[in-house]
Amino acid sequence: MALSNQQNSVGISGDGSQSYSFALPFFASTDIKCFEQLTSTSTPTELTKTADGTAFGSLSAGEFSISFTDKTVGGTVIIKTSNDVALATGQTATIERVVPLTQEFDLKEGSAIDPTALNTALDRVVAQNQQNSDNITKAITFPATDSGITYGVTESAASRAGKVLGFDATGSVAPLNVTTLSTGTSTTIAGGNGIINNEGTISVNNDSDHINFDGSGKLKIATDGVTALELADNAVDTAAIADNSVVTAKLPDSTGTSDGVTLPKLRHIPTDKVLGRVSASDGDIELLDLKDEDDMTSDSDSSLATQQSIKAFVNAQAAKAIPRAIIPDTSGTVTYVATGSTLDGGTASEDAGSGTITKGNQDNASNIQGAISGDYLDYFVKITGNTGAAHITNQTLQIPLSGLSSSVSGVTIQSSKIVGVFVRPSLQVDAHDDTGAIDSDNPQVKIEYYMPRGQTTGAGTLNNTNYRYEAIGWRREVDGAQYSNLNMMTYLPVNAAAGQASLLFRFNAKNVANAGVLRLGLTIHAVNMVTL
Repeated sequence: MALSNQQNSVGISGDGSQSYSFALPFFASTDIKCFEQLTSTSTPTELTKTADGTAFGSLSAGEFSISFTDKTVGGTVIIKTSNDVALATGQTATIERVVPLTQEFDLKEGSAIDPTALNTALDRVVAQNQQNSDNITKAITFPATDSGITYGVTESAASRAGKVLGFDATGSVAPLNVTTLSTGTSTTIAGGNGIINNEGTISVNNDSDHINFDGSGKLKIATDGVTALELADNAVDTAAIADNSVVTAKLPDSTGTSDGVTLPKLRHIPTDKVLGRVSASDGDIELLDLKDEDDMTSDSDSSLATQQSIKAFVNAQAAKAIPRAIIPDTSGTVTYVATGSTLDGGTASEDAGSGTITKGNQDNASNIQGAISGDYLDYFVKITGNTGAAHITNQTLQIPLSGLSSSVSGVTIQSSKIVGVFVRPSLQVDAHDDTGAIDSDNPQVKIEYYMPRGQTTGAGTLNNTNYRYEAIGWRREVDGAQYSNLNMMTYLPVNAAAGQASLLFRFNAKNVANAGVLRLGLTIHAVNMVTL
């Protein structure tokens, strides 16, 4: 036969059968050996071979037999394990061909050569080489590049007793001494130190709650294995804690058993300092100044005011923000429009009839733009001495918000922070023999304010989109020559934050012929501003 298969052993996986076929050529049934391995960790055991063709029921525990028709292709093996049963699922067996290392073909001089016998002899040689090769591959080998290395052991048995086979400093094979741990009392490891010496076997007395093996032979600290009870006082020094080792995620929040950082754990803070950060972007906590200043004179990005100083400052500013008299500048920037186009679609006009229309202020009856000295601003328009009807239509008074000062010492009125004004319209009429209807659409005198509509931002200047005229005072009298004055304090909103730079009022008046004095008065008592 020709040995094209280079293997000299085959494996068998048990499935509960009593017999298994194997494709391993052999020369004699005595060449076949069988080994069982009942578990993955058990030691393989060689079974005893009985007579060829012995049935399973005739086998004893740990025996096998083979049957075959043609040895050149293999045969069938019948196995009864050492447990006296068939090879079960999960159990394995190995069939190995072991040919005696002999040469059985004898060539005689002058005799004819038997081709079959010669071929068998050559096959035996190949089989013998195959099993030697298999043994060599399972042995410890060394690289061909070794140079000057020795592999033999020259020490006598008595000399190498108690030593182990290893490699010396040159890499050569040599018997090496072993340090042994005696079980005597002088080297016994005291109990409770975590290591146990039991007759030379060393083991670790691990506590699975704190330290345990991870399944790969390594001891590791168990989850939650180190608590405050396991750490002695001052067990971990600051130098032993790596930089950035304690991060926010490692600090328990208030949902845990306790807050992560308590007051006693905080650093000592100097007097009049607080913890915070005013630098751009995220970063380390900074020490900020805590100021106790009732007047808030400090202007620092790194200072915080105390509750007491804030309260004192706000109280002081509130006292200044209540209605106070104001004094205008002397630049004459007040504008009065008697004729021409005005805002909100109205056209200013003036018809005195046969009377006289006077426009002025409390110090100068003929000049509405004159400088005012005193505690308030006072403007008026009146009609007197008329023998015919007179009309004032949509005449406007524009008063800048800038350049105002307060009668309160030390207070500067900032026009951009004005939120309202306190005014008192004063309306005087004489009905004479006028018997017309009395209603707000047909008054004899009316003062209107160009009212901000909501808090629309970006207005810049007065315009019809964000402002609208609203009446703040009107009056009408009938049935005889009666005089009547309307005097009341009115608060008007100002949208300076959105760009409103001035106050705009509009006057309308009409009277019948031969009526008495008709007067529209407007007194501005104070502005109201937000100073914070």
